Amino acid sequence: MSHKTQIQIPARTSIGEGLYIGHLGRVIIHPDAKLGKNINIATGVTIGMENRGKRKGVPEISDNCWIGTNAVVVGNIKIGRDVLIAPLTYVNFDVPDHSIVIGNPAKIISRENATKDFINKCLRVPQNGWKTTNAWLGYEEYYAIHCIGGENIAEFTMENVNI
Repeated sequence: MSHKTQIQIPARTSIGEGLYIGHLGRVIIHPDAKLGKNINIATGVTIGMENRGKRKGVPEISDNCWIGTNAVVVGNIKIGRDVLIAPLTYVNFDVPDHSIVIGNPAKIISRENATKDFINKCLRVPQNGWKTTNAWLGYEEYYAIHCIGGENIAEFTMENVNI
């Protein structure tokens, strides 16, 4: 799928229900990264590995996080719940719950309900996966491409989607 959409999410990636990708365009997620429920990702985001140093590894992103355009999240770090990562932000450190992360170098601003009105929540993934679901890569009907996750992530493959 990545050659048509530029979205690279390996099937083995651990993703909770309700992953939302707002637009087609380059999105890269490392296969060992862990994403919680209701994660929103904008175009140009990289969630990747730091391959040396004290943060060697991949991120773990908790529930209800919004990651803005061209943000980079790397390393063996933990992103808390209800975190908004602003566009163009580079994050390679732990972020506590209820925070806004902004800038490069990034700074943390504590904020209750940091993602209020930002998170696009998706319906629960059907138990039978996406075997009978069509996806359109336009702006009107793209439920399956935008709302994937849960135990059925491996069901989301080129064979299951009409593109």
